[in-house]
This record gives sequence, structure tokens and C-alpha cells, in this order.
Amino acid sequence: MTLDRIVVSLINDRHCRQISQILQSAGIQVRHCCKSGAETIREILNMGSGIVICGSKLSDMTPQDLANELKGRALLLIIASPAQLEYFGPEDIIKLSPPVARSQLITAVATLKEEEARRFRETVLQRGPEDDALIDRAKAMMMDRERISEQEAHRFLQQRSMSSGMRKTELARRIIEAYHRQEQERLHPDSEQEDNDASM
Repeated sequence: MTLDRIVVSLINDRHCRQISQILQSAGIQVRHCCKSGAETIREILNMGSGIVICGSKLSDMTPQDLANELKGRALLLIIASPAQLEYFGPEDIIKLSPPVARSQLITAVATLKEEEARRFRETVLQRGPEDDALIDRAKAMMMDRERISEQEAHRFLQQRSMSSGMRKTELARRIIEAYHRQEQERLHPDSEQEDNDASM
């Protein structure tokens, strides 16, 4: 099962579960539930893009602050009172006031999913030579370290990108960094112990 790039950002765990269950009943899978804006931002950055369903309160920032932080990176569905919704602009945001009917929620998220998928495809199509070079480098390292073919490395990147919701360029960057860390640990196996000794 592939999870959608959807984050529910609510303080109330019960409300988060309710929204997740409603969406799941319509075949829409929530990837993360968060209580803080910082956690929400981190999850969106990890995925590269996504959809945030947000209530009127967060533990560390206002929904307005969250919308500003994620502008251009995420599409938002804000559920709040009409007075609170007046503070939000029209860009990348769908606004609903409680009580929200099941059909309203599903329709709003489905609309955002279509727009988010379109943007995601456009980003992939706009990938530049530097991005392609990074992906090729990751594939070459996988072929060398894991003893797999170019086709297998390509398939791995494609499948992992789809299942994680992460852009292939970001995934390639993380793979390269992981291999570099492994190489450093192999060349300097005692460095971590020395650091621990020095801190005692």
C-alpha cells in the first residue's frame, strides 16, 4: 500500500484519528499525524512536497505561520472558524469551517491531491542536468556497493521514491550521504570512540 503525501497537523489525537479514518475509507492514506508546526514542516521537507490538513491551533505556531513556512512546498486544507479563515490568502489553501461533513473533507483532499500530483509531475519534468547527474551517481554507487545492475538500481530508486513520496533527487542525495558515512566509519572506526572519550 502506497501512502499519500498527506500530513494531518492537529493537537487533538482523536480528531487526527477521525480524519485519517474518514480519508482511509475513501482510499486516501495519511502518511503522518503531527501536533507541532515544526514536526509538520520537517515531514513536508523530507517528502519534498505534500498536503497538510491543519486545525486552528498548533503546539508551537499559528496556522498562519505554518502556511507561510510551507508556501510553495505544500498545499493546505485549513479547518477553522470563519473569523480565523479570514487571515488566510487564496494561494495553495482550501478553507473549511466546522462542522465538516465527510463528503466535504474527502472532496477537498481529493482536489488537493490532484493539484499536488500535477505539481509533483511538473517538478520531475523540470529536473535539470545536475539532478540527473546526482541520480546517476547514486545508481553508480549502488551498483558498485550492492553488486546490482543499472536496471536494478533504477528500479530501486523508482520504487522507493513512489513508496516514500520523496523526490528521486532527494532520495539519491540521501543514498550518497549514507554511503559516504559508511565509508568514513570504515576508514575511521575508532573516531566515534575517541570523541566519546574526549567528552568524558
